[in-house]
This record gives sequence, structure tokens and C-alpha cells, in this order.
Amino acid sequence: MQRLVFVILCIVLVSLIVGCETPDQRLTEFVTTSTSQQALQNREMADVTRTAAEHHRLVVEAVEKSRQEVVNLQQDVQVELRQLDAERKSMAESRRRESLLVPVINHLGLLLVAVLPLALCWYLLHGLSSRGQEDAVCDMLIQELIAEPLQNLPGPEPKAAIEHAANPQTPATDHASN
Repeated sequence: MQRLVFVILCIVLVSLIVGCETPDQRLTEFVTTSTSQQALQNREMADVTRTAAEHHRLVVEAVEKSRQEVVNLQQDVQVELRQLDAERKSMAESRRRESLLVPVINHLGLLLVAVLPLALCWYLLHGLSSRGQEDAVCDMLIQELIAEPLQNLPGPEPKAAIEHAANPQTPATDHASN
């Protein structure tokens, strides 16, 4: 039995070896076709890889450009924030200054309202007292003029002119004839 198995195996082996030696046209065409298809697929894959690499490079450039734009925008926003902060501080300082000036101006206005009547009263009182001094000086000068004989005055008798000035109802010529 072992011998039979050995013989069958040899026959199968010989048939297989003999079957491989015969040229099979279909197998050759299949191998050629599959090799050319594999080469075509490899070329297409290389093209796809190149295209993907190019698109990846474009995406990286676009991302870099957008990052740069974001950085520029952030810098612009920072500058505007600094300007707004400076403007806010200026307005706050202005409001603080105005809030300090309002009570000062109000107090000065009240002080002025209180001082003006006092100044008016002082002026009126001082004006009356100095007017009294002017009247006293005028009266003294008139007394001196009346007391001295008027020699330098032209016209009728000086005493009659002074009396006429003191009493205008009497004519000056009547006194001159007496």
C-alpha cells in the first residue's frame, strides 16, 4: 500500500512538472497585463502623491499667510486698544478736572455774590466821606477868598461882586453905587 501511494504521488508530481513546462498563452498575457496595470497604477499613484504634495504645500502657505494676517490684525487691535485706553484716560482726567472745577467755580460765584454788595456799600460810604472832605476843602477855599480883599479882579468893587454871588437877587450895580 505504501508502494501504491508512492506511485500515485510520483504520477501526480510528474504530471505537474510536465504541465508547467507547456507554455500557456493566457498566463503570459495575464502576467503582462497585470504588470502593465501595476505600472500604470504606480504612475497614477505618483501623480496623485505629487498633486497631494502640491496641494499640501499650498495649504501650508495659505495657513502661514492667514497666521501672518492674524498677527497683523492682532497688532492693529493692540494699537487701537492703546489709543482707546489713552483716550479713555484723557476723558477720565478731563471729567475729574471738571468735577474739581465745578465746586471751586460755585464757591467763587457765591463769594463774588457775597462780596459785591459789601464792595458797593464800602464804595458808597467811602464816596460820601470823601465827598464831605471835598466840600470842606471847597468851603475853606471860599472863606479864604471872601476874607481877603480882591484886588486883582477886574470890574466893580470886589465886595459887591462877592455879595452878588452870595445873594443873586440884588443887582451888583446897586451895591456899587452905595
